[in-house]
Amino acid sequence: MEPPHTQPPSYWTASDWREEPVVPVRGWGKHVIAVAETMFTTREGPPPADRLQWLWGQLWDFSKQVGGLGVFALRMSLFFLTWIAPLYVFRLPPLRRLPVERRIEAMERFERGFMGITFYALKAMLCMMYFEHPDAAREVGFDGSSKKPHHWVDSE
Repeated sequence: MEPPHTQPPSYWTASDWREEPVVPVRGWGKHVIAVAETMFTTREGPPPADRLQWLWGQLWDFSKQVGGLGVFALRMSLFFLTWIAPLYVFRLPPLRRLPVERRIEAMERFERGFMGITFYALKAMLCMMYFEHPDAAREVGFDGSSKKPHHWVDSE
């Protein structure tokens, strides 16, 4: 039996993330970082700023590579969340001006509201990219191995 991995294999996470150039955060990037900070805040606090910067770089690169309707859907999702979600907690937009606690409340209400479906494109993409970061994968206990139910494990 193999010992469990302490680091996910490189094909599951971004192993060269420290070597990538830093993408300046401008325009819609500031809103992306505010949303990601809110989504990935835990009881211990928000994620490290360098991880959010890395996430923005990944999304920015994705937008440059893919373009078209895919990026349009992400940006529309971000637009609705940024400018409408604060109204759910009786605050003026944009969302990034609110403290994290109010952003969490605004995003939860927005997601439960009639426009909540518009948030899923952005939420899915940010989650997929965020958990490719080796530190994020390690924090949630992902080691690259499958988690088989007990009845699937071969007995030897």
